[in-house]
Amino acid sequence: AASAAALTAALGARPGSDRIDLLQGELARVQELLEIEPDCRWALLAHTRLEAALAAGTVAEEVAKTERIVAEGYDKICALDPLRRGFYAEAKSAALLRVRVLAWLGSDQE
Repeated sequence: AASAAALTAALGARPGSDRIDLLQGELARVQELLEIEPDCRWALLAHTRLEAALAAGTVAEEVAKTERIVAEGYDKICALDPLRRGFYAEAKSAALLRVRVLAWLGSDQE
């Protein structure tokens, strides 16, 4: 029980259906913005963070796709903003770790 509380504190709680709907709506708006401004680093950053947040509510089969989207997003941001490459590399690692741990925890519950 204590380890579950520690994991929730570190990774964040799994989103409920209302939260998932909200995140999906925000993701759709960010994707529309990226169609107009594909090199907007703030929209790319929001996109990667929303994808990682949504991974908490997905099944294990979606994890590889989410990992790819997150990794490609951070790689593109690094190319657009090389002065902050270290920040983005650290954020990418943290996001990928969170996605993998949540997928692992989800596979335990099935």
